[in-house]
Amino acid sequence: MTDEEVIAQSVVSLVAGHDTSSNTLSFVAYYLALYPEIQHKMRQEVTAALRTNPNSSLYDIIQGLDYLQCVISETQRLNPASHFFSRQSAIPCIVNGISIPAGVEILIPVYALHHDSDLWHNPETFDPER
Repeated sequence: MTDEEVIAQSVVSLVAGHDTSSNTLSFVAYYLALYPEIQHKMRQEVTAALRTNPNSSLYDIIQGLDYLQCVISETQRLNPASHFFSRQSAIPCIVNGISIPAGVEILIPVYALHHDSDLWHNPETFDPER
């Protein structure tokens, strides 16, 4: 890669990572404000972990916060960083009776899948315990 390509790829990675993280954190704050009972439960988990592990690094403590992970995952289900992504089939295959030739671009509708009532009970409801 040329120096310009390395710089361009670095900038894209930095911007993409920043944007997705800040959006997720904004939506987490929104849902915690909207659902005080979920906020309370998460605060209890954080407080207990800090009391139990006073000498642990914050990174290690966060890794053990299961409910926090559920809140983040549910936030990302309702508000995915990307509404779709694409892949290209490397070989011909058949998926659910549909023939897909090699080289075909396949679009995966992430947002639609995350809001599909056939896959999720009450898909529009914020429920970290699902």
